[in-house]
Amino acid sequence: MEPLVEELTTELSARYVQYVETLLIDLNTEDNAAEFKVGFSLRSDHELRQVTIKATSDLDDEELGQEAMVRAVFEEIETFIDQAVATEKHMTN
Repeated sequence: MEPLVEELTTELSARYVQYVETLLIDLNTEDNAAEFKVGFSLRSDHELRQVTIKATSDLDDEELGQEAMVRAVFEEIETFIDQAVATEKHMTN
């Protein structure tokens, strides 16, 4: 699961390089559950934003279930970043 998290973190950083100054994602796993501690700051305000996302996989195929779970969590992370960027743009206008 960690290689996928690293790959998606790199992709996310590259996609948001214009807006995100720092992006850190810490993964803790236990059985079919995972906890993602996410922290990032925007270039525009340097304010640290944090969120913890807990997820579980209920699929019978463990590898497929973990990949689906990680991808779903990264969609949530992307939404969180999008909201922060939109809020910051709104505040500066």
